[in-house]
Order: sequence, then structure tokens, then C-alpha cells
Amino acid sequence: MTLNSSNQNRNEKFNPATLAAMYAPAEAETARAMVTTALENFPGRILPQWIDFLTSGLRNHELGWMHHVHCEMRTLRLKGGANAHHLANFIEFQAAGNPSAWMPFTEHAAAPSDIGELYQWAAAELYEYGLPQARALSLAAQRLLHWCQASRIYHVAIIESPLGATLPALVIAETLRQGGILVDVHEFLAPRRAEGRGYSIKEAAKSFCRPLRNGSHPILFPDEVISGTRFLKLHKYLKRHLDGRLIPVALQGHDWRNPSALTPATKARLEEVLFETRIRFPGAPTHFQFPPAVPLHIDNGAPFVASNVFFWSDLDLCAGKRKVNLLFALLNEVKAITDDLKSADNGRLILLCQLWRFSASGEHFVGHEDILRQVIPELARRIDWSQLESEARREFQEEYLGNLPELDDAKIAHRLEWILDNLRKQIDADLDTSNAASDGWMFRHAVSDLFGLTTGRHKGLLPPDRDFCEYTLPFAAPFIELHEELVRLVVQGNSPRKGTDTSSFEQRQPNPDKAGQSTDSLL
Repeated sequence: MTLNSSNQNRNEKFNPATLAAMYAPAEAETARAMVTTALENFPGRILPQWIDFLTSGLRNHELGWMHHVHCEMRTLRLKGGANAHHLANFIEFQAAGNPSAWMPFTEHAAAPSDIGELYQWAAAELYEYGLPQARALSLAAQRLLHWCQASRIYHVAIIESPLGATLPALVIAETLRQGGILVDVHEFLAPRRAEGRGYSIKEAAKSFCRPLRNGSHPILFPDEVISGTRFLKLHKYLKRHLDGRLIPVALQGHDWRNPSALTPATKARLEEVLFETRIRFPGAPTHFQFPPAVPLHIDNGAPFVASNVFFWSDLDLCAGKRKVNLLFALLNEVKAITDDLKSADNGRLILLCQLWRFSASGEHFVGHEDILRQVIPELARRIDWSQLESEARREFQEEYLGNLPELDDAKIAHRLEWILDNLRKQIDADLDTSNAASDGWMFRHAVSDLFGLTTGRHKGLLPPDRDFCEYTLPFAAPFIELHEELVRLVVQGNSPRKGTDTSSFEQRQPNPDKAGQSTDSLL
């Protein structure tokens, strides 16, 4: 979560004199001072071993980003009001406490046993910022519990759709468990493509639902509704296999940036789906309208929004896991590089020219820039990405289908090497591939150098109609503690604090005698 700001221009010109310094390990004392400053609003004592852990592996460009965030948050704290203060604390924690030097999926040996306090505090700060939505989610979970109890339902399954619906699913699950309901949570991941060529939502739903067909207990499907299209697609294919037991629960939010995201046609279809559900399950709470994300003001300026539609949306720290398909994410990043290299004036090619001005022995090349600007774009246009992606689907079929592979540093490196080597093979298709001076080898080295320097600075967008399926990697301690604390805070907030008016976001009580009407749906 960050304040609204434009993305870096991908044609940005890099200063070669600063590249090495940017990616060099940060000086220890500077890193310690920067992290300490970023966490200065933590109410307790920042222990030295915490700082050692958080500064491990930091590089200079990360400190630069931390400083930039600190300056923005200082302005937000001074002029944005109390609610902005909570958000600023969380965003600074994100900059300092969200790991980038390692993957937080196994417990880190250097993690102090008591540093979880810091992650729990960050969860509390985010909770305070998102309090209206947190209370609305808590109330939604309570409504579902009351309906289950009134309907004498003692066992339910919950379909969790990561990452946006992870926190709601787990809050609902914990609330039902505390009310004596047996709950099974099933994680459902699916590609973006509905059906047709390649892997699709249709096939993913069929495979996912197979073990759920046994039993007669209801199956709750809570998910975010912003434009509504993803919710309806997932519901459509889940219903084919779970009809008669599936209860969709629409968590509808307001998108400040696109207020008309939910079109009249989609809204009508959504209401039809929820209407049909209430006919089958009289009184079932199926539609919750959430309050908008809290707009902030700097002095008397125009309001702006510093979060997504929901305060927890797509934040892996909130979900306690990361959603990724490593192979296809790498393919996407490499494709973005090669697409940029098709233009002689693109910033990546300018950067490459700067990087390759000198030989390994320090000799300065003369006229190399004109040559590279002629040759590299032509080589980039030779790559057949359709063929490469098809080969990736065959070579890594299980990963393509969203099955979690065994991952370690060597296996991650193997995936990148496989992609780069296939680029080389395409360019050198008619040559002796042992020739290290070939066009293919040159292009491979170019992409490899650019990937190593710029990945992380520019995150490529994944294809909107992608057919590969992502998987999740659960966090370990201490990173998981933010997620666990956030779930606890939302669940325990079931009873609004004294003096709080919840009428603006509390769901209307359903009337079993009017099961076909959407009396339970909105404000």
C-alpha cells in the first residue's frame, strides 16, 4: 500500500555512474539509522537485534526508497489528521519491515523471537486506519454466524479466493468456529481465462470441486465485488459442480478511482445470482455493502485515497501468503524487457549501451552504441513468445496448472536459466550453439544483465486473460504474525466500540418471509 503516485517512466534514463552504487550493500550504520527512523513511531523499544534483522541484506536503492517514503509520511502525519497517522505508520513499516533480501516462506534463522511485537503493532495500525471496513467485515461474519445458528447448520465449508478474499474468508471462519460451527476452509486458485484454449477457470473449478462433492453441508463463497465480473465468473463455474450447496457472499466495495466499475448490466446479473441463492437458502446473508476506503486530506486540499478498495486488498502481509507463479512471472518480466528492446530509443536499450561501454578489462568501446541500437531491436523482434510460452507449459506442466513446485535458490535459478537459454536457441536456431560469440548469446547476456539490474524497479503487469494458474506460498514467522494479528483484531471487533454509529454499514436484518427480496443486501 502506497500513496497515489505515478509509476516510474519505463523510458527513464539511468546514470551508469550510480548503478553499481545503487545495488551495492548498504553501509551498516546508515542502514541502521534509516530503519530506526522509519520505525520511530513504534510505541515500545526498538531492540538492537530487531534492527540487525531488518537491515540484513539491504541495498542502497532500498534505503533510497525508505527515505522517500519517510518524507512522504512525515507530510501525511503533520497535515493529514489522526487517521492518516495510522496509515503512515503502517506504510513506513512496510518499507522497513517487508523483506526483499530473502523469501519469507521459511523461518529465518536470524529472526529474533520477540520481533513479532513489531508486526503485531503494524497490524494494529492498519486496522485502525481501516476501522470502518474492519467493523463491517466483523458484522458480516456475525450475520453469517447468526444465520447458521438459526438455520441449525453446524458444519460449513468456506471457499477462499486469494489474496483479496483471504482475510474475509478467515475472519468468517474464525467467527463461525467461535460460535460452535465446524468449518473447513478450501483455497481456490484459478487462471483469469474463463474457458477456451489453455487452462481455464472452467477446468480449475472442475478439479477443485471434485473432493467437495461428498457431503451435504453448505459451502460459503465470500469474495470481493468491485467490477463484479471475476466474482460472477468464479461463481458460474463453481455452481456447475456445487449447485444446491453453494452460497455466494458478495462483499461489495466502492472504487473511488472508478466509481462506475460495477456496470448496470453486471449489477443486474449479480442481483439475479443472489436472488436465486436466497430462494434456495431463505434468510441467508449474501450481500454486504462496505463503506468506502477512508479519503484523506492534506491541509485543505482535495481528498485522495491511499489504499485499494478494501484496506486489506492484495497485500500479501495481510493475507499471510504470497500469490505467484514463479515461472510465468519470470517469463512476464523477461518478455517486458525484450518488448522494450524492440525500440532503439527505449530506456532499457539506453541502459544496456551504458552498461556495455567498457570491456571486462576496462577498455572503452568506440561506436558500440550505434551498433547495439541497430542489432538488439532486430534480435528482440525475432523472439516468438507464443512458441516459448507453449514450451513452458509443456516443460513445467504442473506449475502451469498451479501446483506448488519445490522451490529453493537452485530451482529458482534454473527457471530463469531455462527462459534465457530458450531465447538464445530461438535466435541461434540455425547456428552452432556452442559459439559463445553468436547473436543468441549476445542477446541472452543483454537480457540477463538488464533483468539483474532493473527487476524490482519496474513490475510488469500480468496478462489480463492469462491461462496459467498461480499458487500461494505461506509466510513463516515473523512475517505471518501481522496476518494473524489482523484476523484476531477484526474477529474480536464484532461488537462495535461504545459510541460508534454502525448504521451506515450494518447489513439489514433478513426477513425469512421475503427471501426473494434483497432486503439484506445494502446499507
